[in-house]
Amino acid sequence: MPQYTPTYRIPYVSMYDPYYDLPATDKAMATRVEAILASLSVDPAPLVAFRVVPSATARDAAFGTPQTATTQRALQDRGPVVVRLDTGTVERYYAAYHSTNNPGGADTAGWYALNAARRTIAVTYAAGYDSSGTPGQAYITVANGMVHFEGGFTKLSGNFDSTYVTVGTYPAEFAPARRRYLAGMGAAGRAGGLQFNTNGQIVVSFNVGGTPWVGGAHSWPLSS
Repeated sequence: MPQYTPTYRIPYVSMYDPYYDLPATDKAMATRVEAILASLSVDPAPLVAFRVVPSATARDAAFGTPQTATTQRALQDRGPVVVRLDTGTVERYYAAYHSTNNPGGADTAGWYALNAARRTIAVTYAAGYDSSGTPGQAYITVANGMVHFEGGFTKLSGNFDSTYVTVGTYPAEFAPARRRYLAGMGAAGRAGGLQFNTNGQIVVSFNVGGTPWVGGAHSWPLSS
């Protein structure tokens, strides 16, 4: 005969119970715990799935290929993770990005390696500046809780000077929580600095010797 805990009356097996009572006691214990959790309004845990699969075909057979935004988000919320034996990668499913409804989503819904960038966003250049200089197009990537900036800004007329100027912007949702600075590079070995403001603005914050372009690379934690 099972014993019971004093507070919530959860049954458990005693050392004197016959072995054939074990299945019934286990079921009674599980049922009682579930009833207690329900009475406390504890949300059901999502079904987190982990699989080791030999191929993408096997992965899709296990998890399906959702076609609508609703079913894609439902699969993302399950948090499925697969180990691909054919590629040696670990993948997770993400639904499509939405700034309000799914800020943790990807450019397009699908499976992504955990170390792969999920979003790549081109920086919008301010009037009078472009990507024609050596550093090339400025962009940010967002992956695994990190934001990474790379690229540069070229002044279309003349050189940068000591004046602070806003040279570009990107979505403020990926901006750092506090202002960050990058000691970048300029033409002919000259130094140049970039400032990343909390509103998504990128500012050339200093320049030594005058240079038509300033660029570099910098990273910060998402929501830091």
